Amino acid sequence: VQTCALPIYGLRCRRAAYPVQRTGSFECSDWQLNQAWRMSVETAALCMLDTYVDCPGHEQSFWVGDAPITSLANLLNFGAYDLDQRSTRLVGLSLTPEWVNEYCPTDERYTSGRYLPTACFPNYPEGGLPMWPLLWLIQCWHHWLYGADRNDLKENYGYMAEMLRRCRLLTNERGLLDIPGAWNLLDWGNNDLSPYGEVTANNMHVVLGLRLAARMARDLGKSDEAAALETEADGHQTAINRLCWDEERQGYVDTVRDEWAYRRYLEFAATKGWTPLAWEPFQACRRVSEQTNIAALYCGCVPPERREAVLRIARRVELGRFVGGSPAGRTIGAPSEQEAPEGIVALGTLYFLFFALDVLFEAGQGRAAIEVMRREWGRMAALGFRTCPEAHGWARSAAHGWSAAPAIYLPGRVLGIRPLEPGYRTFVVDPVPGELEWARGAVVTPHGPIHASWRRIASGKLEIECLAPPQCQRMMPPNHAATLPAGRRCSP
Repeated sequence: VQTCALPIYGLRCRRAAYPVQRTGSFECSDWQLNQAWRMSVETAALCMLDTYVDCPGHEQSFWVGDAPITSLANLLNFGAYDLDQRSTRLVGLSLTPEWVNEYCPTDERYTSGRYLPTACFPNYPEGGLPMWPLLWLIQCWHHWLYGADRNDLKENYGYMAEMLRRCRLLTNERGLLDIPGAWNLLDWGNNDLSPYGEVTANNMHVVLGLRLAARMARDLGKSDEAAALETEADGHQTAINRLCWDEERQGYVDTVRDEWAYRRYLEFAATKGWTPLAWEPFQACRRVSEQTNIAALYCGCVPPERREAVLRIARRVELGRFVGGSPAGRTIGAPSEQEAPEGIVALGTLYFLFFALDVLFEAGQGRAAIEVMRREWGRMAALGFRTCPEAHGWARSAAHGWSAAPAIYLPGRVLGIRPLEPGYRTFVVDPVPGELEWARGAVVTPHGPIHASWRRIASGKLEIECLAPPQCQRMMPPNHAATLPAGRRCSP
């Protein structure tokens, strides 16, 4: 092998990202939380190109389920509303005949309209990934809540209404979403998810999507449509609580595996030419997971009598135990202790902590939520990361937007600035201080930043200061979030 010496006169690294203005800020008395916020905001900024992407290096793909977290980080810290609407619109346009004619003109499933929006722009993965467009419904709501643009509201509500119509086409006679051939995924964990069956978390997010669409319809003056959507959500939630609950394990299962589901599975296996599982191993695949039960609380689907049991499963995230894996790679049949410690599938990545942190704050467990952020993002910082990786100990992507939860919860919950009405027309400063001594910072609004700070005084109470644009009226905080009606989704 011949070698030759080449002189190097200099090296440069060019940063390519959307030109955001870093208006939001956060700082508190704990350096690890400050580092968590900086890591998360930098990660979000790197994952904003011409739209949201999952990461700036490995794929640079617009994964629709990753985007809502980067979107919220943007809306609180940068205020790039135009980029956020572009992201939302791209997903909505995948429901149009023009998109089908361009990408899938000969696929009967697409030409018949029996598909959900694409999970990765423009047309991957084949078979869809239902959870991703279901999460996009939440992004549509957040765009209205934080940006308050009525033209965008009208456009996005139209997309949501069409997607929910598609969900009805894909709902079976038991009242549950059921998409044979789908790629079902919640997290890179060992969940019981296969390309068939009634996936509990998918159905829970249908309920949440219906309720958010109802709120948007009401804001558009469509009271009859709003009432119909609420009624539909109630019926869907009733089906979930009848069919997806495991009384013995006191938790929601990942996928329904009763006799009715088995008959449908046999029909699906026949169409695919598979050798089907016998009844016993099919039923033994049933699993209860942290992910599904966190989703139940996040989506407001848990009745009062089950709330304590479900919260007990969700609070396992406080243990800091992550078990990476994938539904495709899980054991067929009963899970091993490694796959499901103490019989419960554990979180696989930092991604699902976005939902877990919301649940902890909503349940009045703010101190635990703060400790989870301090521990997990502090661990990443100690390993030398200055952005948020995709997963613990797995740095295929060293900056992954779905891991940027502290950019949302530190200003929105710990500092406590939260909108009550779209565009922060009314808002609260309702801190969750944990053991912190002080915090200060700002969030973006369409009218300019809201600045707030708080500190503990001698009595142990908090002294709060706030400076807001005249279009934003500060209100006294409502009662604790845990006492509000189930299904509320009006803040990070």
